[in-house]
Amino acid sequence: MARTPIAAIVAAGLAIGIAGLAGTAAAQEEMIAGKPYSITPGDKPGTFVCQWGDEKVNWEPKPWHPTSYRELGPKVYDRWTQPGLPYPWEMPLEQRVQQTGAEIHDRSYTALYFGEFGQNYITRWAIDLISPDGVHRDKELHEWMVSYRINQGGLGADEVGKVRAKYMFTFIAPNDFRGLGISTTIYHGDKFNDEFLYTPAARRVRRLPQAARQDIIPGTITRWEDFPQVKPFPDIDYKVVGHTLYAGQSPDTIGFKTEGQSKGEQVQIGIDGVCEPSYILEMTPQSKSYWYAKQRRIIGIKTGSSWYEEVFDSKGEITRKRVNRRSIAKDDPT
Repeated sequence: MARTPIAAIVAAGLAIGIAGLAGTAAAQEEMIAGKPYSITPGDKPGTFVCQWGDEKVNWEPKPWHPTSYRELGPKVYDRWTQPGLPYPWEMPLEQRVQQTGAEIHDRSYTALYFGEFGQNYITRWAIDLISPDGVHRDKELHEWMVSYRINQGGLGADEVGKVRAKYMFTFIAPNDFRGLGISTTIYHGDKFNDEFLYTPAARRVRRLPQAARQDIIPGTITRWEDFPQVKPFPDIDYKVVGHTLYAGQSPDTIGFKTEGQSKGEQVQIGIDGVCEPSYILEMTPQSKSYWYAKQRRIIGIKTGSSWYEEVFDSKGEITRKRVNRRSIAKDDPT
């Protein structure tokens, strides 16, 4: 059957308040990874020019930007560098850039929603599947996550200080998929996730092995390991190979909605990472039989967001691209 990508409807609150008006006549420089970073007003009202070392990127408001983001421009990323923030933003910038690739991956988040870094969330996926002869087999699921980075009141006595978050999703349609679900417990430190799959037809719960992470989620372009709560794998090498001032992607890259046609994960408002100083992280599986030979991600140094991903096969050709936007959450720092 032909598959069209996910349309994700994200339940997230609106940003609360604006820290101040964006832009002054003079640029305010800060040093990030040994290079000066500055933001100055652009030629047109509401635009900005960002420079990091020798790189320069123009920022302009987009239809998917929330109101507060349009007014603040790229200064909004400073909200995630304030002193006193909880994990994963408790480190000052000078410490963040000293992390290993695996540590950066563990503290970053992918996909369009805010993952475990909000207090909690619920989302609904609508997966539209259409066969070549026009037959529909659409799927829907709900997913939930509760984070314990601040409030650990819901944990058992033996879980306090150990469990980082708990996650679950359940299919609600079609009927023969209804009730199929997975639960995940995510831990601090090196301990890997505990993952369990419930199959309603057999009324059985079984533990998912790490090898299942390569499997494609039925009816989507994603695999289990693409979920934002996945920790670094011991058989994949994570390496920071450089830094870049993220310039965004063209509107026809997977992850945007173009001319009424869904092209990947879709959301109508969000932060896109343009003008954020970022790591270039390469992920290389140790096994030659892995589903990809190399993956490259652009991850913001300030926000921790994985803004852009490229997947390469053994010939060095790109087999998948994904653009992410980060939805505004009511728990975001202001």
